[in-house]
Amino acid sequence: YSERNADTAVEPRLCMQWFLRMQHFADIALPPVMNDELKFYPTKYKTTYNNWLENIQDWCISRQLWWGHRIPAFFLPTAEGAEEKFVVAETIEEAVALAQQMEGYENITASELRQDEDVLDTWFSSWLWPISVFDTYKAGHPEAEPNKDLAYYYPTNDLVTGPDILFFWVARMIMAGNEFMNDVPFRNVYLTGIVRDKLGRKMSKTLGNSPDPLDLIEKYGADAVRTFEMFIGAFDQSTPWSEKGLKGCYKFLERVWNLQDMLTEDEGYSKELESAIHKTIKKVTDDIEGLKMNTAIAALMSLMNSIVATGKITRDEFKTFIILLNPFAPHITEELWTLKGFEGMLNETVWPEFDEAKCVDAAVEIVVQINGKIKDKILVPADMAKEDVEKTAMEAALGMSYAGKRALVCMKHVGMNVAADAFVNSAITGVNGGLVVLAADDPSMHSSQNEQDSRFYGKFAMIPILEPSTQQEAYDMMKYAYTLSEEKKLPVLLRVVTRLAHSRAGVVVNNLLPQNALN
Repeated sequence: YSERNADTAVEPRLCMQWFLRMQHFADIALPPVMNDELKFYPTKYKTTYNNWLENIQDWCISRQLWWGHRIPAFFLPTAEGAEEKFVVAETIEEAVALAQQMEGYENITASELRQDEDVLDTWFSSWLWPISVFDTYKAGHPEAEPNKDLAYYYPTNDLVTGPDILFFWVARMIMAGNEFMNDVPFRNVYLTGIVRDKLGRKMSKTLGNSPDPLDLIEKYGADAVRTFEMFIGAFDQSTPWSEKGLKGCYKFLERVWNLQDMLTEDEGYSKELESAIHKTIKKVTDDIEGLKMNTAIAALMSLMNSIVATGKITRDEFKTFIILLNPFAPHITEELWTLKGFEGMLNETVWPEFDEAKCVDAAVEIVVQINGKIKDKILVPADMAKEDVEKTAMEAALGMSYAGKRALVCMKHVGMNVAADAFVNSAITGVNGGLVVLAADDPSMHSSQNEQDSRFYGKFAMIPILEPSTQQEAYDMMKYAYTLSEEKKLPVLLRVVTRLAHSRAGVVVNNLLPQNALN
């Protein structure tokens, strides 16, 4: 049954169709792409394109529909059972003139000709788009000189479209361009991901699963919709639509608008923001050139957080920020540019430059995790050696207070000796304090902060309280724990703390242990 009318039965019917021989078009469209005269982004689609054109099939260009460009073929009256004769012409007058040149039809009139009722495939019209939008005459008359618009705009630089129509449209535009203009219609083709619904389906009118862009613009504004479309995911990544994410971009642009309230009359970049601004200029510039729009917007969101943290923004900082944001949110940034009295139009302003020397951090932040949970962050000099960074982090980790943060490590008896060796060597080296292992029945575990730990009673082997004063004693203690675990056939619960109460937390304890030693 018809997909358009569930009550209408569809029955196959054999009929004559119009075909276009395609080998010639494949031969002229394949070399420009394979020789990188025309480039695809991502480049993986170059292989797809090559596969299609190497295996080209003739194109059925006729459609049995009531709308579209009607096929310009005119049939002459013929005897029943005889092969139909026809002429192809742009107008009925030209068709009559051509028909009268055929033997036996010298006196034929327009009323005796019958134009084919079929229409052309939509793509057969669309492949002329780069030409016909500027010069409707040229597409049908390749020998004609292009008008001034076509001469100026053809070829253009870039085409941005979806990979699902790479062959249906892109390849055919390249064919038509070479055929009628002797040149490809563009130099770069950017094939984006597709925004899908929450079930992963392509949005379509048939499924009715596409939000109305005009409704979204009415609710959130054109800039928010535009920004979210670029922020939603990587350039070539298909992503499900999320109105929640759109709301996030709307709130971000609200914060941009409210920057006016923090604007001072100071000039230049403040000491607090100078490095962040130079890094953001570099990041946004590189990402736009690399088609990483989502990470460019993320960098601007990060800079926004830094600005808000300082509580103020100078005129030069404000100016740079809205210039960087302008490609993504042109309306709000142009409005702010005018309101704050900057000269000229924002979109004609010179793009800001960055100082490479000011993009280097003097210090870097290390995230501290214990058993996979972030506990703290520490700053270390950017040029610190790896060994020193590890040592600093280890000292911070083992400096957790006895009464508060503690590192819990659950080790299976399998490989316990190896785990103990690795752990003790890492824990004792360079630490000015004793390592303490508490038994699971230690009274401190009964405090309110340890209620969650107490649920593990009976599931672990018990270890007596020991306080090693040397690395060897700690190692012997671990070996004892391993032996005990073997006897009871239970894993061992180790609570590792130090008596250094004021040092900061810090290292991924799990990384000190072999994976097969973790329970």
